[in-house]
Amino acid sequence: LNEDDPVAAWKAHQELIRQKREQLDKLELDTLILKGPGTDLTVGLVQGGHWIGGCIQNTRTGMSCVPNIPTEEIFFVPDKRRINGVVSSTLPLNHHGTLIEGIRVEVCNGEVTAFSAQKGENSLAAILKTDEGSKRFGEISLVSSKSRIYQAQTLFYDTLLDENAVCHMALGRGTPGILENGYQLTPKELDSLGINSSAIHVDFMIGSNSLDVDGQTKNGTCIPILRGGDWVI
Repeated sequence: LNEDDPVAAWKAHQELIRQKREQLDKLELDTLILKGPGTDLTVGLVQGGHWIGGCIQNTRTGMSCVPNIPTEEIFFVPDKRRINGVVSSTLPLNHHGTLIEGIRVEVCNGEVTAFSAQKGENSLAAILKTDEGSKRFGEISLVSSKSRIYQAQTLFYDTLLDENAVCHMALGRGTPGILENGYQLTPKELDSLGINSSAIHVDFMIGSNSLDVDGQTKNGTCIPILRGGDWVI
């Protein structure tokens, strides 16, 4: 709204997200490699899916809409079996009124094997103990550190807003929506593809202007995606 032509600025923002989303799809990535302060993580991706973010086309009505406002993220579902390393939060997570800060989790073959938090560790422990799937991940989301939310340097105490600040991951449920006709697949079929099932979906922010992200294809080609938290594709 602070731009001379807010509608044009909004459309330009949506176009940028569309371009990045289509670029990511064309790369057909197998793995993401994340490196930053307190983070050294390899994230295998579910195969055969497409990245989601920004404006979508409703196949029933033909109308386009942006389901999440503000919208900065482009997200995918990680293979719940192929995540290894350590990842740390960069911003506080407000979960049911409790601030959880300084999250650090160690992951082996997709499962959280050790965790700590500088503040709110008991709440983090409760999240991880929710059910069998709550120790695994259901989302990996890429967000430029130039996002309006991050630049505002404001904690909104609402994850649907705060997650648009920087890159984030979600413990728990993964969406079948990345797959063609994904919602028609059975739980057993989704499990075989590596899509996690859980009663929860809790995002926490892991990005900053010090995060680098590379993508790796099945043949081992490494492609820079983010440098210093911003797009380089």
